[in-house]
Amino acid sequence: MKLTVRTPCLINNDDDNSSSAEMEVASSKKRSKKRVCFLEAVSVCPSLHLYDMTEEEIDNTWYTEEETEIIRENLMNDLNRMMMLSGESSGEEDPTSSFRGLEYHTKDGRNKRRDNKWNSVNAVLDEQDRQYSDRFQDGEIIRKIYLEQSKECLLEARNLGEIDKVEAQVLIC
Repeated sequence: MKLTVRTPCLINNDDDNSSSAEMEVASSKKRSKKRVCFLEAVSVCPSLHLYDMTEEEIDNTWYTEEETEIIRENLMNDLNRMMMLSGESSGEEDPTSSFRGLEYHTKDGRNKRRDNKWNSVNAVLDEQDRQYSDRFQDGEIIRKIYLEQSKECLLEARNLGEIDKVEAQVLIC
């Protein structure tokens, strides 16, 4: 039996003018287009069902309620520390800890993420309503509106990715 899995991949495509799911991205050297395509790949990862696991395997795989509570407490402590330190302008960072990834667990972070999602969804829904009332459908216009609405999120994610890349390279070297 052959299992076919369609795996998404990003392809840099400078000369291709296909309109499937391309997105213009400004690079430091030149403008390039990226698009998503799907390649066929066969991939099977066997895994045990919970009912087929021994008690020891379950203990080694899953968090207990106590472990989950400890993780929550540590997260809350880190968030509180992050919020206290964010008001300080000493410029010194603790090299043994990082708050990266916790941004959206704060009230402001949650609100920002919610607003970004809401604004993008509303922009798409408004355009769909407009097209419906004008009796036409154009997915390309909807795509462009969504990309424009979410552009700041994309740029922020890229910037964070670049920062993470630099920090990871420092740790590896």
